[in-house]
Amino acid sequence: MLMRADGSLHLLEFDGGVEMSSAVHVGDGRVAVGAQAWRQAATDPDGFVLSPLRAGTGQLTAGTITVDAADLVAATLRQVATEAARAAGEPVHDAQLLVPAGAGPRHRTWLRHAARNAGLHVTRLVDVPVTAANRLAPTALLPTASDRMMLIIDVGAGCEVSVLRQSMQQTDVLATLDDQDAGGDRIDALLTHALTGTALDDLPAAQRWTTLAVLRAAQQALAQQATVTIPLPGAAGPLVVPVGHVTQVAQPVLERVGELAAETVAAADLTLADIHGVHLIGGVAAVPGAAEMIGAKLGVVPQIAAQPSIAAVAGAAESDPARATPHTPGTGQPFRLPPLRRILLLGFPALCRCCCTPTSSRAPTSSAPHRSAGTAAISTS
Repeated sequence: MLMRADGSLHLLEFDGGVEMSSAVHVGDGRVAVGAQAWRQAATDPDGFVLSPLRAGTGQLTAGTITVDAADLVAATLRQVATEAARAAGEPVHDAQLLVPAGAGPRHRTWLRHAARNAGLHVTRLVDVPVTAANRLAPTALLPTASDRMMLIIDVGAGCEVSVLRQSMQQTDVLATLDDQDAGGDRIDALLTHALTGTALDDLPAAQRWTTLAVLRAAQQALAQQATVTIPLPGAAGPLVVPVGHVTQVAQPVLERVGELAAETVAAADLTLADIHGVHLIGGVAAVPGAAEMIGAKLGVVPQIAAQPSIAAVAGAAESDPARATPHTPGTGQPFRLPPLRRILLLGFPALCRCCCTPTSSRAPTSSAPHRSAGTAAISTS
C-alpha cells in the first residue's frame, strides 16, 4: 500500500490482484517471485520454494543451489518496491513492515536486513494485531479514561492469536500464541489427501506444486460459488468439489484455532467476559463457516473483518501519523512532505498464501481473484 503526501492511499497490484504470493523459484542464476515462480514450478519443480520464511533465517537449498533465505525474502520485497516505483513515478524507499506480534528481536532485525537488501529503508516495524485492532475498533471511539480488551484471530497459512488492551494513548499486546499447523497450509494438506488419497509431501515435486496451485484456486472460487470442477494431475478426469467438502476438511483445523484463541485469553489472565471484541482476519476467514467453527471451541463467534486478508495493512496505513498534515510551528502553513513518501508493506507468515495456477492445469470454473497474508498486501511467508 502506497501513501501519498496528501494522505491518500493506493493499493498496489500484482499479477492482476492486490495480494502477492511470497513463493519464489531459484534457477538459471535468477530468482523469480510471485506468479512467475508458480509458473516455473511446473517445469522446474526442484527450484521452487513455497515459503522462504518457513526455512528459517539461515540458508536453504533450491534444486542444486544453496541460497540465503534472506535473499529470497528480499527478492519478493524488491518486486514490491519496483511496483511501488512504477505507481509513484519515482523510487519509494521508506517502508513500514508489519510483523507477527510474537516475532522476537533477532527475527525483526533479520527482516530489516532483508528489506535493506531490497533497497527499502524500514522506518517502523509494526505488530499485525495492533494495526488490525486500530482499524477494526479505532481508539477514537473509546469512552474517556476507559480501556478495551480485544481478541484478534489471524488465520492465513498458519495462525496467530493475540489479546490486546486498547487505551486512548496506545494499544498493547497482553498475550500472543501461534500454531503454524492451524491455518491454510494444513487445510491444503488435508484437502489434497482427501481428494487424491496421497499426502501432499508424498507427491512428486512437479505434481505437488501443480496440485497445490489448483486446490488453492478452487478454494478461492468456493468463497463465491457452491461448486467447482477441477482437473487434478494424475486423476482419471475432472473432479467436482462442493463447498461443503472443503468446510468439512477444514473443520478440525478451525476448531484448533478456536482452542488456541481460548488458550490465549487464559494466558492473558482474562476470561471471555473481559473481552470487548473478537475479530477474525486473514485469508482463511473466507472459508465458509470459518467463524462458526472457531466459535464452537472458543465460546464466542468472531466477527469477520471487511477485506480480512488486508485488514492489518489497511489499519497501519489509516493510522499512520504521517497521514495528518503537519504544520511548521509559528508559520501557520502546512509543511509539505516529499511526494509519495512511503510504502506500507505486510510481511506476515500467517497471512498470504495466494498463487497462480499454471495454465496447463487451471481450474476451468474458477475465476476468483487472489486471496492472500499481504497484502497490497504481501506476505513473505
